[in-house]
Amino acid sequence: MSIAATLIEGANVDFRSPPEALRQYVGCFWIIRADRGATLRFIPDGYSSIACELGNDRPAQWFLRGPSLGPSLRRFAARSLLAGVRLRPGVPHLLTGSPADRIVNRRLRLTTAAWARPLVDSYAGGEPEEFLRTLVTFLTDRLAGARVHPVVMAAVDNIRATRGQAPIAGVAAACRVSPRHLTRLMRTWTGVSPKAFARIVRFQSTLAEIADAPSQPLASVAAANGYFDQAHLSGDVARLAAVTPTHIVRESVAEFSKTRCQ
Repeated sequence: MSIAATLIEGANVDFRSPPEALRQYVGCFWIIRADRGATLRFIPDGYSSIACELGNDRPAQWFLRGPSLGPSLRRFAARSLLAGVRLRPGVPHLLTGSPADRIVNRRLRLTTAAWARPLVDSYAGGEPEEFLRTLVTFLTDRLAGARVHPVVMAAVDNIRATRGQAPIAGVAAACRVSPRHLTRLMRTWTGVSPKAFARIVRFQSTLAEIADAPSQPLASVAAANGYFDQAHLSGDVARLAAVTPTHIVRESVAEFSKTRCQ
């Protein structure tokens, strides 16, 4: 599945594929070089991230960004260099041991987080490639043998396979649990309910379709992705990206395509 976490202006994103041992846990590693005045519009994708702000003659700043349910905007007052990793649903719970719904819509500093101490202490500073090597080592050690709950994995796969259009009762039945139990598991492991996760998946699928075929009528895009009509599509994009589908087609589609990783 393609993942878009940001719509970018004035910044360059360099993606790195994860090693084989981490592919079930990680979407991709990335390096962002942002110019002064650059903006990053973070949009929901069901993923979380660990990021480090490097350079500028100051200590590295570490953060865990949890899954989001709406957009947020960051504008850089100075040139900045960031590096990090996209964590698949369920992985933050494996790393932290805490329910993922505690970090939804939050950006947490990792300097004092006990579980992150081996990562923070092992990075002595330097180029982003050095940071990424440190991060790979930390994740490989921390996640060795760890597994996301099988029901959660089955639900995530089912929702993605239907591009977020499957009824949640049907997803629960396919996973052989009740909808209520599935909701509890999904909130603990992914931070969001199955319904919210499906909405995000449908939204991401729709953005990908717009990016890949920008000349396609939006009414057709809406129908293909399970929206009632174009107005329903526009409302969902406005709530989750704070832009209109037309804006994405005219101004953001090229940058959107650059922010997708596997």
